[in-house]
Amino acid sequence: MKNELRVSVPDSILERMTKAPTPEAAREEGILIAREMLIAVREMVQGAQISAPQGRYASAVDVLEALGGSPGSVACF
Repeated sequence: MKNELRVSVPDSILERMTKAPTPEAAREEGILIAREMLIAVREMVQGAQISAPQGRYASAVDVLEALGGSPGSVACF
């Protein structure tokens, strides 16, 4: 993201991602980071856009589960 989209990414986040030993572990860490961010801003925003990178819709669902609710339900906040 930092190089391709020119998005400002804190060094602490980059460190967490680079410590992942495998691509799958990096995806899991990314999901964990996204969940933490969503929870942190929940009370400050009216909504959030969650994308499914490379068609991995399960990853988007994993992020949204941080808001609670049952699997398959639409998470609103």
